[in-house]
Amino acid sequence: MQAGDLRTQITLLKNHPTKVGGNTKDDWQIEKTPWAKIVYIHGKEVWAAQQVNATKAATVTIRYSSYPTLDETMRVQIGTQVYSIVSINDILNRHEWLEIKIKAAVPGH
Repeated sequence: MQAGDLRTQITLLKNHPTKVGGNTKDDWQIEKTPWAKIVYIHGKEVWAAQQVNATKAATVTIRYSSYPTLDETMRVQIGTQVYSIVSINDILNRHEWLEIKIKAAVPGH
């Protein structure tokens, strides 16, 4: 991976729930806007993703230093599309790159 591969700026969102009346309301706020490499699934991966209802899925790679405390409760926004984080991998545990598996978020969640 080279820095020049990071061609797309993404938005990392974190939920800061607020109480409205007696109910809790999700409030997704921008945490960070790092540059990323995005690879959308294709070929056999599309069929496998459909088996787990992940119709829009991708792998996003960012620098580890961009957000080392990233976790699966957060979301990734690319343009207007919001994605849930499925898994996060610190590639080879070297604290250089984070590989994030994402799938399209369910509307209203």
